Amino acid sequence: MRIGIVADAVDLQYAGIHYFTRHLITELIRAGTDHRVILIRPKPGSDEFNCAEIVIPMPGNFVGNVLRHLKAIPKAAVGAKVDVLIEPAHFGPFNLPPEIKRVTIIHDLTPVLFPAWHPKYSVIGHYLFLRKILRRTDLIIANSSCTKEDIVKRFKIPREKIVPVHLGVSEHFRPVDDPVALGKYGIYKPYFLYQGTIEPRKNIVNLIAAYEIYRRREKASNIQLILSGKKGWRIKNVIKARFNSAFKDDIILLGYVDREDMPALYSGAAGFIYPSLYEGFGMPVLEAMACGIPVATSNTSSLPEVGGRFTIQFDPRNPGQIADAFIMFKDIGKDHLKKQMEYAHRKTWKSMAEEILGRLNTMV
Repeated sequence: MRIGIVADAVDLQYAGIHYFTRHLITELIRAGTDHRVILIRPKPGSDEFNCAEIVIPMPGNFVGNVLRHLKAIPKAAVGAKVDVLIEPAHFGPFNLPPEIKRVTIIHDLTPVLFPAWHPKYSVIGHYLFLRKILRRTDLIIANSSCTKEDIVKRFKIPREKIVPVHLGVSEHFRPVDDPVALGKYGIYKPYFLYQGTIEPRKNIVNLIAAYEIYRRREKASNIQLILSGKKGWRIKNVIKARFNSAFKDDIILLGYVDREDMPALYSGAAGFIYPSLYEGFGMPVLEAMACGIPVATSNTSSLPEVGGRFTIQFDPRNPGQIADAFIMFKDIGKDHLKKQMEYAHRKTWKSMAEEILGRLNTMV
Protein backbone atom coordinates (compact mmCIF):
# COMPACT_ATOMS: atom_id res chain seq x y z
CA MET A 1 0.00 0.00 0.00
CA ARG A 2 1.24 3.47 -0.91
CA ILE A 3 0.20 6.00 1.75
CA GLY A 4 0.32 9.68 0.88
CA ILE A 5 0.31 12.26 3.68
CA VAL A 6 -0.24 15.99 3.24
CA ALA A 7 2.54 17.05 5.61
CA ASP A 8 2.11 20.84 5.60
CA ALA A 9 1.77 20.89 9.40
CA VAL A 10 5.31 19.54 9.81
CA ASP A 11 6.75 22.59 8.05
CA LEU A 12 4.29 25.33 8.96
CA GLN A 13 2.97 24.66 12.49
CA TYR A 14 4.41 24.25 15.96
CA ALA A 15 1.47 23.07 18.06
CA GLY A 16 -0.71 19.97 18.37
CA ILE A 17 -1.30 19.13 14.70
CA HIS A 18 2.42 19.54 14.03
CA TYR A 19 3.32 16.91 16.64
CA PHE A 20 0.50 14.61 15.58
CA THR A 21 1.62 14.68 11.94
CA ARG A 22 5.28 14.21 12.80
CA HIS A 23 4.58 11.19 15.01
CA LEU A 24 2.10 9.71 12.55
CA ILE A 25 4.72 9.81 9.78
CA THR A 26 7.48 8.40 11.98
CA GLU A 27 5.42 5.53 13.34
CA LEU A 28 3.85 4.58 10.00
CA ILE A 29 7.36 4.30 8.55
CA ARG A 30 8.45 2.13 11.49
CA ALA A 31 5.37 -0.06 11.28
CA GLY A 32 6.67 -2.33 8.50
CA THR A 33 7.74 -2.78 4.91
CA ASP A 34 4.44 -3.82 3.34
CA HIS A 35 3.55 -0.17 2.78
CA ARG A 36 5.34 2.97 1.62
CA VAL A 37 4.89 6.50 2.97
CA ILE A 38 5.04 9.44 0.57
CA LEU A 39 4.94 13.00 1.92
CA ILE A 40 3.49 15.97 0.08
CA ARG A 41 4.84 19.09 1.75
CA PRO A 42 5.84 22.73 1.09
CA LYS A 43 9.51 22.40 2.10
CA PRO A 44 12.11 19.67 1.51
CA GLY A 45 13.13 17.56 4.47
CA SER A 46 13.30 13.93 3.35
CA ASP A 47 16.43 13.20 5.41
CA GLU A 48 14.44 13.73 8.61
CA PHE A 49 12.00 10.90 7.92
CA ASN A 50 13.91 8.86 5.35
CA CYS A 51 10.95 8.47 3.03
CA ALA A 52 9.82 9.69 -0.36
CA GLU A 53 8.50 13.23 -0.66
CA ILE A 54 6.99 15.59 -3.19
CA VAL A 55 7.67 19.27 -2.54
CA ILE A 56 4.94 21.71 -3.56
CA PRO A 57 5.88 25.18 -2.24
CA MET A 58 3.31 27.48 -0.68
CA PRO A 59 2.48 30.27 -3.17
CA GLY A 60 2.07 32.89 -0.43
CA ASN A 61 -1.34 34.20 -1.53
CA PHE A 62 -4.89 33.01 -0.95
CA VAL A 63 -5.75 32.06 -4.53
CA GLY A 64 -2.46 30.23 -4.99
CA ASN A 65 -2.94 28.31 -1.74
CA VAL A 66 -6.45 27.25 -2.79
CA LEU A 67 -5.19 26.05 -6.17
CA ARG A 68 -2.37 24.17 -4.46
CA HIS A 69 -4.93 22.13 -2.50
CA LEU A 70 -7.46 21.75 -5.30
CA LYS A 71 -5.07 21.01 -8.17
CA ALA A 72 -1.39 20.63 -7.37
CA ILE A 73 -1.71 18.22 -4.41
CA PRO A 74 -4.28 15.93 -6.12
CA LYS A 75 -2.12 15.88 -9.25
CA ALA A 76 0.92 14.92 -7.18
CA ALA A 77 -1.03 12.15 -5.43
CA VAL A 78 -2.16 10.71 -8.75
CA GLY A 79 1.37 10.93 -10.14
CA ALA A 80 2.77 9.15 -7.08
CA LYS A 81 0.16 6.39 -7.50
CA VAL A 82 -0.86 6.54 -3.85
CA ASP A 83 -3.59 4.18 -2.70
CA VAL A 84 -4.73 6.47 0.12
CA LEU A 85 -4.14 10.15 0.89
CA ILE A 86 -4.29 11.42 4.47
CA GLU A 87 -4.99 15.05 5.35
CA PRO A 88 -4.01 15.58 9.02
CA ALA A 89 -5.41 19.11 9.31
CA HIS A 90 -9.15 19.11 8.42
CA PHE A 91 -9.00 20.69 4.93
CA GLY A 92 -8.95 17.92 2.37
CA PRO A 93 -8.05 15.80 0.58
CA PHE A 94 -9.63 17.33 -2.51
CA ASN A 95 -10.35 16.31 -6.12
CA LEU A 96 -9.06 12.75 -6.03
CA PRO A 97 -10.14 10.00 -8.41
CA PRO A 98 -12.22 7.25 -6.77
CA GLU A 99 -9.36 4.74 -6.79
CA ILE A 100 -7.49 6.91 -4.25
CA LYS A 101 -9.10 6.68 -0.82
CA ARG A 102 -9.45 9.88 1.19
CA VAL A 103 -8.76 10.06 4.93
CA THR A 104 -9.46 13.24 6.89
CA ILE A 105 -8.20 13.78 10.44
CA ILE A 106 -10.41 15.97 12.64
CA HIS A 107 -8.85 17.23 15.86
CA ASP A 108 -11.78 19.33 17.06
CA LEU A 109 -14.70 21.39 15.77
CA THR A 110 -14.02 24.59 17.68
CA PRO A 111 -14.09 26.86 14.58
CA VAL A 112 -17.62 25.57 13.91
CA LEU A 113 -18.95 25.21 17.44
CA PHE A 114 -17.29 28.30 18.93
CA PRO A 115 -16.48 30.72 16.08
CA ALA A 116 -15.74 33.59 18.47
CA TRP A 117 -12.59 31.77 19.57
CA HIS A 118 -11.04 31.71 16.10
CA PRO A 119 -9.87 34.13 13.43
CA LYS A 120 -12.47 34.87 10.75
CA TYR A 121 -10.51 33.18 7.95
CA SER A 122 -10.55 29.87 9.85
CA VAL A 123 -14.25 30.14 10.66
CA ILE A 124 -15.14 30.99 7.04
CA GLY A 125 -12.97 28.17 5.70
CA HIS A 126 -14.61 25.59 7.95
CA TYR A 127 -18.07 26.94 7.12
CA LEU A 128 -17.48 26.78 3.36
CA PHE A 129 -15.62 23.50 3.03
CA LEU A 130 -15.84 21.17 6.02
CA ARG A 131 -19.31 19.69 5.47
CA LYS A 132 -18.48 18.71 1.88
CA ILE A 133 -15.07 17.38 2.89
CA LEU A 134 -16.56 15.12 5.56
CA ARG A 135 -19.26 13.79 3.24
CA ARG A 136 -16.82 13.02 0.43
CA THR A 137 -13.98 11.52 2.45
CA ASP A 138 -13.84 7.73 2.80
CA LEU A 139 -12.72 7.69 6.43
CA ILE A 140 -12.75 10.29 9.20
CA ILE A 141 -10.35 9.82 12.11
CA ALA A 142 -11.30 11.79 15.22
CA ASN A 143 -8.87 12.06 18.10
CA SER A 144 -11.54 11.36 20.73
CA SER A 145 -15.03 9.97 21.10
CA CYS A 146 -16.10 13.48 22.05
CA THR A 147 -14.96 14.82 18.68
CA LYS A 148 -16.69 11.93 16.92
CA GLU A 149 -19.98 12.81 18.62
CA ASP A 150 -19.55 16.48 17.68
CA ILE A 151 -19.10 15.50 14.02
CA VAL A 152 -22.17 13.26 14.06
CA LYS A 153 -24.37 15.89 15.72
CA ARG A 154 -23.18 18.87 13.68
CA PHE A 155 -22.87 17.34 10.22
CA LYS A 156 -25.09 14.22 10.37
CA ILE A 157 -22.23 12.00 9.23
CA PRO A 158 -22.83 8.24 9.64
CA ARG A 159 -21.16 6.94 12.79
CA GLU A 160 -19.55 4.01 11.03
CA LYS A 161 -17.55 6.41 8.87
CA ILE A 162 -15.82 7.98 11.91
CA VAL A 163 -13.19 6.21 13.98
CA PRO A 164 -11.97 7.72 17.28
CA VAL A 165 -8.24 7.15 17.83
CA HIS A 166 -6.54 8.65 20.87
CA LEU A 167 -3.25 10.47 20.45
CA GLY A 168 -0.07 9.19 22.07
CA VAL A 169 2.56 10.51 24.41
CA SER A 170 6.27 10.40 23.59
CA GLU A 171 8.53 8.12 25.63
CA HIS A 172 10.68 11.00 26.88
CA PHE A 173 7.76 12.37 28.91
CA ARG A 174 8.73 10.78 32.21
CA PRO A 175 9.64 12.14 35.65
CA VAL A 176 12.83 14.21 35.35
CA ASP A 177 14.77 16.11 38.02
CA ASP A 178 16.64 18.74 35.99
CA PRO A 179 17.20 22.09 37.76
CA VAL A 180 19.59 23.11 34.97
CA ALA A 181 16.79 22.94 32.39
CA LEU A 182 14.50 24.93 34.68
CA GLY A 183 17.27 27.47 35.26
CA LYS A 184 17.34 28.17 31.52
CA TYR A 185 13.90 29.73 31.97
CA GLY A 186 14.59 31.45 35.28
CA ILE A 187 12.52 28.99 37.32
CA TYR A 188 13.72 28.64 40.91
CA LYS A 189 10.54 28.81 43.01
CA PRO A 190 7.77 26.22 43.50
CA TYR A 191 5.13 26.58 40.78
CA PHE A 192 1.85 25.43 39.33
CA LEU A 193 1.96 24.93 35.57
CA TYR A 194 -0.23 25.57 32.55
CA GLN A 195 1.11 24.50 29.15
CA GLY A 196 -0.52 25.35 25.83
CA THR A 197 -1.20 28.18 23.42
CA ILE A 198 -2.25 31.43 25.10
CA GLU A 199 -5.62 32.16 23.47
CA PRO A 200 -9.25 32.76 24.53
CA ARG A 201 -10.34 29.10 24.37
CA LYS A 202 -7.75 28.15 26.98
CA ASN A 203 -9.56 30.23 29.63
CA ILE A 204 -6.42 31.80 31.11
CA VAL A 205 -8.23 34.82 32.57
CA ASN A 206 -10.28 32.53 34.82
CA LEU A 207 -7.11 30.63 35.69
CA ILE A 208 -5.47 33.85 36.88
CA ALA A 209 -8.60 34.69 38.90
CA ALA A 210 -8.47 31.23 40.48
CA TYR A 211 -4.80 31.66 41.34
CA GLU A 212 -5.62 34.94 43.09
CA ILE A 213 -8.32 33.17 45.13
CA TYR A 214 -5.85 30.44 46.06
CA ARG A 215 -3.14 32.89 47.11
CA ARG A 216 -5.57 34.81 49.33
CA ARG A 217 -6.71 31.56 50.95
CA GLU A 218 -3.19 30.21 51.40
CA LYS A 219 -1.55 33.37 52.73
CA ALA A 220 1.75 31.65 53.52
CA SER A 221 2.18 30.33 50.00
CA ASN A 222 4.63 31.92 47.55
CA ILE A 223 4.08 29.36 44.80
CA GLN A 224 4.13 30.79 41.28
CA LEU A 225 1.75 30.27 38.38
CA ILE A 226 3.71 29.60 35.19
CA LEU A 227 1.90 30.01 31.89
CA SER A 228 3.97 28.18 29.31
CA GLY A 229 3.25 28.30 25.58
CA LYS A 230 3.30 30.44 22.49
CA LYS A 231 1.17 33.55 22.40
CA GLY A 232 -1.86 33.05 20.20
CA TRP A 233 -4.43 35.61 19.19
CA ARG A 234 -6.53 37.95 21.38
CA ILE A 235 -4.28 37.75 24.42
CA LYS A 236 -4.87 41.33 25.58
CA ASN A 237 -7.29 40.19 28.28
CA VAL A 238 -4.67 37.79 29.63
CA ILE A 239 -2.03 40.52 29.70
CA LYS A 240 -4.50 42.86 31.44
CA ALA A 241 -5.56 40.24 34.01
CA ARG A 242 -1.95 39.54 34.92
CA PHE A 243 -1.06 43.26 35.09
CA ASN A 244 -3.99 43.99 37.40
CA SER A 245 -3.31 41.06 39.70
CA ALA A 246 -1.96 41.67 43.20
CA PHE A 247 0.26 38.64 42.54
CA LYS A 248 1.48 39.66 39.10
CA ASP A 249 5.14 39.16 40.03
CA ASP A 250 4.40 35.48 40.60
CA ILE A 251 2.39 35.01 37.39
CA ILE A 252 4.98 34.17 34.75
CA LEU A 253 4.23 34.30 31.01
CA LEU A 254 7.04 31.97 30.06
CA GLY A 255 6.52 31.79 26.31
CA TYR A 256 7.52 28.83 24.15
CA VAL A 257 9.58 26.09 25.83
CA ASP A 258 11.76 23.72 23.81
CA ARG A 259 10.24 20.24 23.61
CA GLU A 260 13.34 18.64 25.09
CA ASP A 261 12.87 20.79 28.21
CA MET A 262 9.17 20.06 28.68
CA PRO A 263 9.58 16.87 30.77
CA ALA A 264 11.64 18.86 33.28
CA LEU A 265 9.07 21.67 33.30
CA TYR A 266 6.20 19.25 33.90
CA SER A 267 8.10 17.19 36.47
CA GLY A 268 9.11 20.18 38.55
CA ALA A 269 5.56 21.49 38.97
CA ALA A 270 3.50 21.07 42.14
CA GLY A 271 0.58 20.40 39.81
CA PHE A 272 -0.57 20.85 36.22
CA ILE A 273 -3.79 22.72 35.58
CA TYR A 274 -5.62 22.83 32.25
CA PRO A 275 -8.75 25.02 32.36
CA SER A 276 -9.59 24.93 28.64
CA LEU A 277 -13.21 25.53 27.73
CA TYR A 278 -13.10 22.95 24.94
CA GLU A 279 -10.57 20.41 23.65
CA GLY A 280 -10.71 17.79 20.94
CA PHE A 281 -8.07 15.92 22.94
CA GLY A 282 -5.69 18.00 25.08
CA MET A 283 -2.22 16.55 24.55
CA PRO A 284 -0.55 18.46 27.44
CA VAL A 285 -2.83 16.61 29.88
CA LEU A 286 -1.41 13.25 28.86
CA GLU A 287 2.15 14.60 28.86
CA ALA A 288 1.80 15.96 32.40
CA MET A 289 0.26 12.70 33.59
CA ALA A 290 3.19 10.78 32.12
CA CYS A 291 5.61 12.98 34.10
CA GLY A 292 4.04 11.91 37.38
CA ILE A 293 2.56 15.13 38.72
CA PRO A 294 -1.00 15.85 39.92
CA VAL A 295 -3.25 16.99 37.07
CA ALA A 296 -6.47 19.02 37.12
CA THR A 297 -8.61 19.69 34.05
CA SER A 298 -11.93 21.13 33.00
CA ASN A 299 -14.88 18.77 33.19
CA THR A 300 -15.87 19.63 29.61
CA SER A 301 -15.48 18.16 26.10
CA SER A 302 -12.86 15.40 25.73
CA LEU A 303 -10.84 16.19 28.86
CA PRO A 304 -12.58 13.71 31.22
CA GLU A 305 -12.17 11.09 28.48
CA VAL A 306 -8.44 11.76 28.11
CA GLY A 307 -7.60 11.99 31.80
CA GLY A 308 -9.89 9.20 32.90
CA ARG A 309 -10.30 8.78 36.66
CA PHE A 310 -6.84 10.17 37.37
CA THR A 311 -7.48 13.91 37.09
CA ILE A 312 -9.11 16.43 39.38
CA GLN A 313 -11.99 17.97 37.42
CA PHE A 314 -13.68 21.35 37.75
CA ASP A 315 -16.13 23.71 36.05
CA PRO A 316 -13.80 25.93 33.97
CA ARG A 317 -16.14 28.91 34.24
CA ASN A 318 -15.98 28.84 38.04
CA PRO A 319 -12.69 30.30 39.36
CA GLY A 320 -13.56 29.09 42.86
CA GLN A 321 -13.62 25.47 41.68
CA ILE A 322 -10.31 25.94 39.86
CA ALA A 323 -8.84 27.36 43.09
CA ASP A 324 -10.08 24.27 44.94
CA ALA A 325 -8.06 22.15 42.50
CA PHE A 326 -4.85 23.99 43.47
CA ILE A 327 -5.51 23.03 47.08
CA MET A 328 -6.38 19.42 46.24
CA PHE A 329 -3.02 18.82 44.54
CA LYS A 330 -1.29 18.24 47.85
CA ASP A 331 -3.64 15.36 48.71
CA ILE A 332 -2.65 13.28 45.65
CA GLY A 333 -0.64 10.27 46.84
CA LYS A 334 2.28 8.38 45.27
CA ASP A 335 0.19 5.29 44.50
CA HIS A 336 -2.28 7.40 42.52
CA LEU A 337 0.55 9.06 40.57
CA LYS A 338 2.15 5.69 39.78
CA LYS A 339 -1.11 4.33 38.34
CA GLN A 340 -1.63 7.59 36.47
CA MET A 341 1.79 7.28 34.81
CA GLU A 342 1.13 3.67 33.84
CA TYR A 343 -2.16 4.74 32.25
CA ALA A 344 -0.51 7.57 30.31
CA HIS A 345 2.41 5.47 29.09
CA ARG A 346 0.02 2.92 27.58
CA LYS A 347 -1.12 5.61 25.14
CA THR A 348 1.74 5.58 22.65
CA TRP A 349 2.21 7.10 19.22
CA LYS A 350 3.07 3.60 18.01
CA SER A 351 -0.28 2.18 19.09
CA MET A 352 -2.06 5.17 17.53
CA ALA A 353 -0.32 4.66 14.17
CA GLU A 354 -0.93 0.90 14.24
CA GLU A 355 -4.63 1.46 14.80
CA ILE A 356 -4.78 3.92 11.91
CA LEU A 357 -2.76 1.58 9.67
CA GLY A 358 -5.17 -1.23 10.49
CA ARG A 359 -8.04 0.91 9.28
CA LEU A 360 -6.21 1.82 6.08
CA ASN A 361 -5.59 -1.85 5.32
CA THR A 362 -9.34 -2.49 5.32
CA MET A 363 -9.88 0.27 2.76
CA VAL A 364 -7.53 -0.77 -0.07
